[in-house]
Amino acid sequence: MKCVLMAWIIWLSCAAGAMAAGFDCTKAATPVEHLICDDAEVSAADSRLLASFRQLQEAFKEDEESRSWYKRTQQQWLQESRNRCPDVACLRLVYSQRILLLEQAIPRPIVLDAPLGGWRNSFGEEVTYTQNVSYPATGVNSQEEGEQLDFTRRQQALIRGHIAANLKQANAPLELIVNGVPMPLLLEEGGVDYSRPYLFGTGSNGVEVRTPDGSARVRRQFYEAYNEKLRPRLRIVLSWDNGSTDLDLHVVTPKGEHCFYGNRTIPSGGALDVDVTTGYGPEIFAHPAPPPGTYLIYLNYFGGEARSSDGKSEQPIIVATLTIVSEEGSPDEKMQTFTVPVRRPGELVEVARFVYP
Repeated sequence: MKCVLMAWIIWLSCAAGAMAAGFDCTKAATPVEHLICDDAEVSAADSRLLASFRQLQEAFKEDEESRSWYKRTQQQWLQESRNRCPDVACLRLVYSQRILLLEQAIPRPIVLDAPLGGWRNSFGEEVTYTQNVSYPATGVNSQEEGEQLDFTRRQQALIRGHIAANLKQANAPLELIVNGVPMPLLLEEGGVDYSRPYLFGTGSNGVEVRTPDGSARVRRQFYEAYNEKLRPRLRIVLSWDNGSTDLDLHVVTPKGEHCFYGNRTIPSGGALDVDVTTGYGPEIFAHPAPPPGTYLIYLNYFGGEARSSDGKSEQPIIVATLTIVSEEGSPDEKMQTFTVPVRRPGELVEVARFVYP
């Protein structure tokens, strides 16, 4: 009985080893194929390469020209790179390079180009709570028309990327979630790109971008190590659920300063990043050193014709969401969220009043 059991275990081990690569190792015929099968790391790489290649072919199943091109380049790589390797070290190198190329070529539903994940130190980053806009503002973007971004100084304060064309939904924005705070994220007009300036605080930060229905998403986590960075100790985020209306955020500080679209920067250091007039928002107020005392937060239904997602029937109620975050990223972080209905242009609503700290 023990002999039978041992024979069974040996057979299973051999069978598993035979199929560890992307081909049947019992049929290995060339010196390179034997090298692949004899090394566990290269065998695993061969399996991964095959899976990536199949995924790429599936992604381009409606594009025969691209499918044929990748088939040709794969055959070329096999003949001119892999099959010329004299040893395992060479195989490990060419496999890693080819896998990276194939995986980067696979179309992703949502791509997040910035911020990058991992550890970073943003010393020298340009610190600003506002972005340049021309009135009337047409939407949220991270640069003015004609302006070239200085990526060495500003890219770490950006959220940017693109989506697959088939994910575009004309009547709904993407959803952006930064450190647990949800907000809308508009695509750039007529395209599949998105971008948003955002000043991240020290410590752990999380960014997620997803489609309205949640069918596709991408997440990114990074750690900001620059402890001297000027960070917002108070952040107020306003968004709303209708793309054809304009809502405005008004913040009154304990010093009597009034921050709104007509006065986006206040003397004590706080600012409203941009006046969003195309709907959904977000409008974000941030302050690095909030004066202590009572703050008043107002919402103004500035204008626009509220329409439902079909663009035809009137939507009588607009639902706004206001999130207040204090001491973001610290052990003392507090977050409050308010949902506010507004009904007609010109309406001014006091959403919240709170004491800081």
